[in-house]
Amino acid sequence: MSLNNRQLFSIFATLIIIFLIFRKGNFDDLYEVLNNIKVIYLILALLSYIFFTTLIGFRFYFLIDNKISFFRILKCHFGSMLLSDVTPGRLGYFTIVHYLKDEIDVEESTNYVLLGQLNDFANKLFSIIVFSYILGSSLLDENTMKFVSVFTIFCLFLLFALTYGIGMDFISEKIKVTNRFFIFLNKIRNHAIYDLSKLLKFISITTFAWFFLGLFWYFSALSLGIDNFTIFYHMILQGLASVLSFLPFLLGGIGLQEATLVTILNMEGIDYDLVLGFVILTRGINITIDLILGIRYIWGAK
Repeated sequence: MSLNNRQLFSIFATLIIIFLIFRKGNFDDLYEVLNNIKVIYLILALLSYIFFTTLIGFRFYFLIDNKISFFRILKCHFGSMLLSDVTPGRLGYFTIVHYLKDEIDVEESTNYVLLGQLNDFANKLFSIIVFSYILGSSLLDENTMKFVSVFTIFCLFLLFALTYGIGMDFISEKIKVTNRFFIFLNKIRNHAIYDLSKLLKFISITTFAWFFLGLFWYFSALSLGIDNFTIFYHMILQGLASVLSFLPFLLGGIGLQEATLVTILNMEGIDYDLVLGFVILTRGINITIDLILGIRYIWGAK
């Protein structure tokens, strides 16, 4: 199977960024960091990631109204998570639509995947806003912070307007280039959750999943002796760093996420080799668990 130019660029760009990150590290010190991992925290990190990915699978099961057995959904979900780890923009997760095409309408399952992805993206945007506020409150003056606050409120209003279709017809009429975007958005909105009870359950599942993802990073950090930060900080940090995984030109965001972590944690005063150990551990657990849970299904999938 030959690779096209875009795939070759993704691989090349990912390798270049990884090289630039690790060229500053001391490999003897890095080996020492990884060799002294606290096993109890490592086990807790592994369990936290398993709980996270299981909850994301349950969210899809919840969205399709239990039309397929939970374990069938879970197997497809694990396989798709593995593919999302190594595809640009994490688009590999959409293979769950292919796996389930004989059991659920393709358009319906695609829209539910998009709904979950958009919700995850909103969490990551929230993380950026919170982290920017924390950073800005210590570095920026009062007038700049007022501007940031007003701009944030405007962005939230815009998100609300797009969600409920306010002004969509007017904008698409005046700006023709937005037509395709609004047609795409309408398809998702047709499957959006407007029942309050179901919406609250959907948000609760997503929030619990995000909490376990924060726990995964928190325990990973503790296993290396990084105990400077709270679970909430790791939830926000994970959302901030992983938003780059949605960019369509790197393999699952590998490289950019790590570069973001190195930059932020270095600013927080964490030793460079400790940070490298942290990015290796979190990415390694992520891919290893997805590989163990997903490879068997991908191998046997038709």
